[in-house]
Amino acid sequence: MLLKKSFLKFILPIASFALLNTNPLLYATTSENTIFPATDSRIHYIGRSYQTGKDAISICWPGTSIKTNFQGTSVGIYLENMPNDYPDANYINVFIDGKQLEPIKCDRSTDYILLEDGLEDTVHTLEIFKRSDGNAGPITLKGISLDKHKELVSPEEEDLLKIEFYGDSILSGAAVEAPTYLDKTDEELKALKLEREPFSEFSTWNNYLAFPAITARNLNADYSCISQGGVGLTNSSIPGLNMKMLWNQAGGPTDWKIGPDNKSYIWDFSQSTPADYVIISLGGNDIKYGIQGDFKTEYIQFINTIRSQYPLATILCVTTPPSINDSPSIAEPIKSAVETLNANGDTNVFYYRFHEYTPYEIYEHPRVETQKALSDELTKVIKEHIASNLEVTFNITGQYDTGSNVDFTLTNHNDFPITNWIVDCTLDEEEVITNLWNAKFTTQENVITIQNQDFNATIPPNSSITFGAQISNDGELHLTNLNCGLR
Repeated sequence: MLLKKSFLKFILPIASFALLNTNPLLYATTSENTIFPATDSRIHYIGRSYQTGKDAISICWPGTSIKTNFQGTSVGIYLENMPNDYPDANYINVFIDGKQLEPIKCDRSTDYILLEDGLEDTVHTLEIFKRSDGNAGPITLKGISLDKHKELVSPEEEDLLKIEFYGDSILSGAAVEAPTYLDKTDEELKALKLEREPFSEFSTWNNYLAFPAITARNLNADYSCISQGGVGLTNSSIPGLNMKMLWNQAGGPTDWKIGPDNKSYIWDFSQSTPADYVIISLGGNDIKYGIQGDFKTEYIQFINTIRSQYPLATILCVTTPPSINDSPSIAEPIKSAVETLNANGDTNVFYYRFHEYTPYEIYEHPRVETQKALSDELTKVIKEHIASNLEVTFNITGQYDTGSNVDFTLTNHNDFPITNWIVDCTLDEEEVITNLWNAKFTTQENVITIQNQDFNATIPPNSSITFGAQISNDGELHLTNLNCGLR
């Protein structure tokens, strides 16, 4: 069910509600504020969301975020944690003006949560980020509360790169903030009643610190993550469930009744912006719980299903450590599936194998440092692919005895915008840039690095920007090794 936007605003006294937890930022209120429903068009949802009731919006998948701007000195939210098998599993991150507050644990009841007060009376930014994965079930935003007579302010519309992930607990960020206990043996941990893999300690799950979310931030991209602990392409820890059943859900497994009308919600791809990149990381749980059917055949069918919704997307099939990289029963069928798809005409599907980082013989879910290393690696791969569709040319518009006037044109041949571009070139030792417009530059020996200014940082799809330079020389320009990419 697709989100239906509403401009409804209403003002009413806020009743007293139970305390959500002992976080000092959260307490009950009885003051009269301005309440805006979750369906207000100035509240933006990044990732999959669905409407539950007249004015409520639910989110389930990890990394789904809610963004808006607001006026005034305080902000609160009405939030409901929908009942499921894991009542203590849902956590959210909250950012006000880019500053992260303490994580908020959601319980089964509906509560008013005062996020912050005592702010400067101006316009502020607000982001609510679901850090828990699909196993935790949905949370529902029912409204945002502001000071009386204050207003929400719509975030600036940006045409950003869109990136979507499909995967398991590694992508969800399971145990990412858990201690490693690398200095202790299993026997010592047992004596201390500690776990090396505290999988059920849901406070240690944080999709914000998992490599998909970090990669999206590195690329300044809108982000969607369809991931769940224990799920595989053909099998999972929940009998009869797999990613083939979950991939098109707006929120959570199909066997959970996630809406008040006891039905699942199918994501409407036709009314959402298509993904530019799709990253698929599946197979570890197929090994763990048993592959059902022929994995290569199932994988090809899954890629074709994704392709039917995203005909122009670049699909990157990755294998993450530990088990998949070294398992011929998974890695080889994935590589073979990609080769078959390429041979059959879909040349925009690629295979990539991550390097090894973490001592997985000790624990299998990567912690913060390893998740960052994975994101750095994936960011580099995607930037290189984006750069392969950029083109830079130059034209000498004036040549004099003491120098040249040069115009550069940088073209983005991608079907999506790119941000923070960079151009490198080499000049002779005697040649110097004496003036540059619409860009800025640094010099290291005779290598020139040119970067965007703030006003032209983004190049729309299939569009160009220009910048120019005056370069001193002996009457002939020697400009070589012209390349372009992303910072």
